[in-house]
Amino acid sequence: MLFQCVRICMYNIKKSNPEGKGIIINFLLNVIMKNTMNRQLICAVIIVVCALFLYAPVMLFAGPIVSVERVDVHSYPDIIIKGMIHKPEGIQLAVDREYFTVVEDGTSIKDFTVKALDIDKYIAVCIDSSKSLSKKNFLKLKKIAVNIIKKCTGQYNVIVYRFNDEVIALGMLSKNTHNDTETIESIQQHGKRTKLYNCLFTATEELARHDGGKAIILLTDGKDEGSFMFPDDVVSNAREHAIPIYTIVPERCSKAAAVSRLSKITKGKLFVATAGVEDAVINMLKTRMIYAIPFEITFKTKKHDGTIHPIEVQFKHGTIQDNDTGYAQYSFPKNTYAIHTDLPFVVLAGIVVLLVIALVIVMLVFINKWKQIVELISMQRIP
Repeated sequence: MLFQCVRICMYNIKKSNPEGKGIIINFLLNVIMKNTMNRQLICAVIIVVCALFLYAPVMLFAGPIVSVERVDVHSYPDIIIKGMIHKPEGIQLAVDREYFTVVEDGTSIKDFTVKALDIDKYIAVCIDSSKSLSKKNFLKLKKIAVNIIKKCTGQYNVIVYRFNDEVIALGMLSKNTHNDTETIESIQQHGKRTKLYNCLFTATEELARHDGGKAIILLTDGKDEGSFMFPDDVVSNAREHAIPIYTIVPERCSKAAAVSRLSKITKGKLFVATAGVEDAVINMLKTRMIYAIPFEITFKTKKHDGTIHPIEVQFKHGTIQDNDTGYAQYSFPKNTYAIHTDLPFVVLAGIVVLLVIALVIVMLVFINKWKQIVELISMQRIP
């Protein structure tokens, strides 16, 4: 139907201008025909693209989910594997035995235990104390910071920074939330500048010194004045050390776009200081702060040949699966070998038993021969 309409239009145009317009229409018709002939190819491409999207969840999970950090043989024959489960973003994973398989030298180990290890969590709370904030918004942000820390009692190591024309750490990383809340409540506004990016860079440097889950909670209006660090410096450092930045801004904040981008790039989030924002931030910390879970696997080995053995740890949780291999050498000095296996005791006991039996046989033979000699001597003495 489409081509019939085009041909009718072309015929009418040719009648009015049989030269130039007819050439143009012929060209357009050829293009349409050629594109139509490729419809099947286009449909095939669309189907392939859709298939890729359908399988995207599985493809996204291909990567370093499990890693073997160390294989400890000091408690031989108990072998201890220490490793990490790296969580894909937004995915909840459990470190349970049912998701693990241990393979030693190509043989699956049936009897082993899996234990998730505790991980320390660190938070830097950065509070804007410059006079660019209105008094009302400053007090509101302080109250939100205090409420967040109170709700996180004992769960996180917290350090508080205030920033205006200088960046000051108000204490050390600590789980003493009572001191942290008092410290925040004592912060006053002053200074003519707002060194926001300097503060964020300082906080990322401090958190990067520690192993575990890390996050920054930034409370500000988004204005920066006087920082010698740039947003890209902060982003680069935060991403390198997996430190998301969760930003809380006052309502109707004119500078929200800049800090929103900063939070998004570092895998954090922007929040507006409205009712219930404290719970929203805490829930986000619980679900997205921990990117790696340390684990420990223990099993007994029967190998003692002194060679290097590959030990593979396989992890499968729904569509998520990965594996990694560690290596261990079960080799011990000869004088301590008996401590690690019963075989020498069995051999030694067998040798002792054989020696005792041999000694008894020799003694019996000797006694029998001795009796015969005594009898012969006695018979010779009789006249």
